[in-house]
Amino acid sequence: MNYSVFLSAAAVAIYTPCNLEAAAECRFRDAVAQVETGGDPTAIGDNGKAFGMYQMHEAAWDDAFKYAKNKRGIAYPISQWRSRIVQHIMASHYFELCADRMRSKGVKDPTPKQVYLCFAIGFKGFESIGFDPSRAPEAKRDAAERVCNIFSK
Repeated sequence: MNYSVFLSAAAVAIYTPCNLEAAAECRFRDAVAQVETGGDPTAIGDNGKAFGMYQMHEAAWDDAFKYAKNKRGIAYPISQWRSRIVQHIMASHYFELCADRMRSKGVKDPTPKQVYLCFAIGFKGFESIGFDPSRAPEAKRDAAERVCNIFSK
């Protein structure tokens, strides 16, 4: 599946028949939230280092913040992580950033599985295994499969 088709949609999209790209982006984002925390926007994990339903670390949030400021001008600092809407917006920015980074390294059309794994193990970690999902740690591969299964429903 071509992830770039729905990455260009607005960060917070309305599900309408006229906005299929945005609907796909929302489905992907919701699938990640479901796998990461069951959609719990109050979740704090990884010994206090991961926040919200997407379990974003501060470094990822900061990357998404800088990316969003450069691309759209709409970004929120991590101090606002408790807002469900802000979490959706910043996760969307981060997923788009992951896909853009992979494209810059020659991955023509990053798949949802690749975008999730780039998010889950970090760009450098995923790059170190050649952006190959089959080489990701087993637990992350399993999570990526769950994300894709939920997303494709």
